[in-house]
Amino acid sequence: MHVTAVVVAHGGAAHLPRTLAAVAAQRRQPDVVLGADSRSRDGSGELLREALGAGAVAAAPEPFGAAVATALQLVPRPVDSPSSGPAGEWLWLLRADAAPHPGALAELLLAVERAPAVAVAGCKQVAWDEPRRLVDVGLFSSRWAERLALIDDDEQDQGQYDDRSDMFAVSAAGMLVRRDVWDALRGFDRALPTTAGDLDFCWRARLAGHRVVVVPAARMLTAADRPENDPTPFAERRAEVYLRLKHASPLGLPLQWLAALFGGLWSLAAGFITKEPAAGTARLGAALAALTGLAALAKGRRRAARTRTVARRTVRGVRATREDIWNYRRAHLESEYSDGDRVIGDGTGSDDAPSEPTGDYDHDFASLAVAVRGWSGTGAVVVAGLALVCSILALLPFLGAEAVAGGGLLPVAASLGTVWRHATSWWVELGSGQPGHGDPFDLVVWLLGAVSAGNPNQAVAWTLILAPALAALGAWGFASALTSHRWPRIAAAIAWAAAPALQEASAQGRLGAVVAQIALPWAALGMLRAVGAARIRGTVGIDRRPGRARAACRRGPRQPPEGSHSPSRLPARRVCSASPPSSSSWRASP
Repeated sequence: MHVTAVVVAHGGAAHLPRTLAAVAAQRRQPDVVLGADSRSRDGSGELLREALGAGAVAAAPEPFGAAVATALQLVPRPVDSPSSGPAGEWLWLLRADAAPHPGALAELLLAVERAPAVAVAGCKQVAWDEPRRLVDVGLFSSRWAERLALIDDDEQDQGQYDDRSDMFAVSAAGMLVRRDVWDALRGFDRALPTTAGDLDFCWRARLAGHRVVVVPAARMLTAADRPENDPTPFAERRAEVYLRLKHASPLGLPLQWLAALFGGLWSLAAGFITKEPAAGTARLGAALAALTGLAALAKGRRRAARTRTVARRTVRGVRATREDIWNYRRAHLESEYSDGDRVIGDGTGSDDAPSEPTGDYDHDFASLAVAVRGWSGTGAVVVAGLALVCSILALLPFLGAEAVAGGGLLPVAASLGTVWRHATSWWVELGSGQPGHGDPFDLVVWLLGAVSAGNPNQAVAWTLILAPALAALGAWGFASALTSHRWPRIAAAIAWAAAPALQEASAQGRLGAVVAQIALPWAALGMLRAVGAARIRGTVGIDRRPGRARAACRRGPRQPPEGSHSPSRLPARRVCSASPPSSSSWRASP
């Protein structure tokens, strides 16, 4: 097998000498070693030229894949032979801050020799300064194209992942790629950063019918804490949206586009709730940047379609399951925010064990025992379902009705445009008309109509039907911020769904009061979290330590979407301050 090693340096002069020494110390030496100076400003280019020679180092652009392609132009491809044919020529991709173990290349070649279907092989990544600490052993992807290692922080390498083989992707540092596959896929996508380019390249390789494996016996020291290896939230979010759109089916592309847009708006609202408007703005900006980059997206989709030989669903078997991702994030959050003395014994919170170690097995390990619990949202689903069934039975005539009238409720305008004019116009159409401002509650009616595919009257009917169930979910979410026990949350949900104020408002047709009853728990939850009084997940009661509540609400790829339960406080306050619909804002159907 003919191996061409390419060392890409974008900074990293402090790590480069060790990397070059590690390449030179390989038991199985690469046949050719090339360097790519990717606009370094710390002398990395000079170090490459001193070690490899000026003729083996190319001045390359900044993207990792483009730098590799530029370096490969320095030498002609070897003449085809039994040992260096299309399947015998390999590329070994290295970074300046990634030093391979002396046997890394030999282990990689052994793995691809045993399995000819393998086109991409990767290394086990360990920390540069702590060789026993794992960084990743192959990469996973969620259904939202998140790049996940599913390895806990500071997890030690004890061989627990050495049975991994076929993976969704492997890290670019130390990646061994068959040359003909690299050429067919045209390398990494230049529209992506390196930390997402490897995920996309392996994704396309799998869709082209090739295997992607990790070789745990091939170890690689990597400086994962460098800024170049830790993308900004903007770059990370943009890459996720771009990958979802790039690999979506033609029928699913519009849905993915809309989901990314609304997801960005929700991230902005969540950022204001958690008092991190910069993070929310960055996520929204990243989503918009990916959604509006139509030229790069169209080019990427054409290239992916040109090389795809298997169905898109083929990669589902190597994707991370929702349960795996949830368990990982839950364990990460609990280890970061929970205290060891909060949950002890049988998990009920009682502390009968001595406060000092006694040597007794039952006492000293009591803090490790926790109660076995199922999904905490089961009660919310049950209560909301019961409330919905009761509401449908009580309001059965509303199903399929064109409009609802009676009490304080009149049929609204049939079109969203008319409702919008009523809300924003400064002229009241009563009699001959008179100057006056629109009713702000009409904006709420307009939003309800937009959700119901442009039919405001059906939106009003379904709001009345769904009101008890939505009120129950809101009360459950608010109670979850105060207690981790299930029964108090169930009691709160039932009490709020069956509140006389909600039932009377529904019976009298006071839509404003119904919407306010639904929104009040979410507004209270937003205020509770804004002042840091909400319970942190993984603790028993309210954690009032400064900074902890705010950190727990932070949304990231390694944290569970607990903060996604709370909507922005701004719409809730708008709803609470809006008045019930007046006669000037409703129009009777002819």
